[in-house]
Amino acid sequence: MTDEAQAGRAWALPENLLPGLLAVYFLVCLLLDRLSGWHVSSMHPLLAGGVLAWLSFRRQPRAAALFLAVLLAAIAWMWLRDVPAGAGWKAGERLAKAAVLLLGLFACSRLPLRTWQASLGTAIVVGLLLMVAYLGVGQIWQALTHPFAFAAATGFVTEMNRNALAVPLGLLSCWAVAAVLLFRPAWFWVLPAAFLVLLMLANGSRNAIVSLLFAALVMLALHSPRQLLVAAGAMIAAALAVHLLWPDFWVHGTLLSNRDVIWAGVLRHLPEHLWTGAGSTYFSRVIAPELPYAFAFAHNVYLDYLLAYGLLGMALLLATGGVLYRLVAGGQPLPLAAQSVWLSGSGAYLMAFAFFDREHLDPLMLLGIMMIPFVLLLFRTAVQQHASARQGGLLGV
Repeated sequence: MTDEAQAGRAWALPENLLPGLLAVYFLVCLLLDRLSGWHVSSMHPLLAGGVLAWLSFRRQPRAAALFLAVLLAAIAWMWLRDVPAGAGWKAGERLAKAAVLLLGLFACSRLPLRTWQASLGTAIVVGLLLMVAYLGVGQIWQALTHPFAFAAATGFVTEMNRNALAVPLGLLSCWAVAAVLLFRPAWFWVLPAAFLVLLMLANGSRNAIVSLLFAALVMLALHSPRQLLVAAGAMIAAALAVHLLWPDFWVHGTLLSNRDVIWAGVLRHLPEHLWTGAGSTYFSRVIAPELPYAFAFAHNVYLDYLLAYGLLGMALLLATGGVLYRLVAGGQPLPLAAQSVWLSGSGAYLMAFAFFDREHLDPLMLLGIMMIPFVLLLFRTAVQQHASARQGGLLGV
């Protein structure tokens, strides 16, 4: 190699530096976009996610074209149900945003292991510092010293209610728990994860806490299935202990906060609109006036989406996620790599959170529904690998 070539190689940027930096920027902006009052434009995570997706999937034009075709079909169906009813075009816009964000997350998961670890670790640290700045040291001190009393009272007082804050805080906590499971050395991430989980408890969003537990169990089932039952038992015991020692924690107000009343109202109307839906304005025009309280949406993304777009719309949304799995996996079963486990945990958090809160046009909730096929197909791979391992042991292989 000539001296000029050696000098050029010495000054060249590492191959994965740009995708790694983009991944950090994308993940941090994904959290910042959810913090009301800081006015971080949604264009930041969308642009970063779009560039990451292009870098990752540009060599798979056929799979990308199939994904785009199914996505456009889902958008067209949402528009067809909404525009004639006077709901405008926002449904298609939100679904397009969800698709770009999901592509960005999948692109992060395709980074080489060390680049992904460095990017996610940096995003966790930066996100934690930003969360401290957003919540304020005074509130955090009260939360850390009296978390259950703090949660039973008001939770964190910000420009968001506790359930809205639970989306960025819960995702960040989920990533920190993933770091404990998947990074080495694991002990380095225990303290940040414990700190964030304690903030989650102090915030008092019960559906977010349950969603985080669900995400942790999904990641544990994929990463260390032998420890799953022990971990699940420990979580249940901890939840019961909290209920016995601080009975107001799980039941501040009513247990479901009148969600059962809303769901019952939706279920009364759902059968006649089950296949094709009634459009996104149907709830506010027809169901909300029948309810004893003023509710803007069903507080269950699945029911809300089924009512608006029917089983056909849900099938198109799930098909979009299934085609995306094919795009990421390249037509092969996706390996149980650390990146896939983390991605499944992130999806599981949003999937579970969508069952209790947010409206169906929230891009992150749409993202969570689209990730259902990915998580299920990854579990199928895990079951097959586990069965093969058992059979190999029995046969003495």
